[in-house]
Amino acid sequence: MLMLKNVMCWLCLPLLISLNLSAAEQGAGITGVVSLSPEMALKVSPKDIVYVYAVDSKTRRITLATLRTTVRKLPLHFTLNDTLAASPERRLSGVRRVDLLARVSRNPAAAQAGPDLMGEVAGIANDSSGVELLIDTLMQCVQPGG
Repeated sequence: MLMLKNVMCWLCLPLLISLNLSAAEQGAGITGVVSLSPEMALKVSPKDIVYVYAVDSKTRRITLATLRTTVRKLPLHFTLNDTLAASPERRLSGVRRVDLLARVSRNPAAAQAGPDLMGEVAGIANDSSGVELLIDTLMQCVQPGG
């Protein structure tokens, strides 16, 4: 509560309660830094899209939370939580272990469409903090039937 000359500001109480509820409603969260290796930095443009996302470690098919930014903003301190959920039914707080991935793409669509740069931290808790996610691998897109 805010104090004004030793007097509580009761008008601020609803705001403080709503801030606390908002934080609680976010559920689990992962915090960390995503960065680009020096070798991979030579292969990108500042305008390239960066996706940071968490997937269920068991299935690797269900995206739980996604953040989109650009190479220009790297290194980036990030927080992934339920407010960035792909859908209300698939939330980060709904699983215990996740794989955290980062992908750099020239394609603005979320689907992998060409040789993308990747980084991964596997099997972390859904409330991990201080995660260092390094984009350091070139992934070739495998075409169907090829």
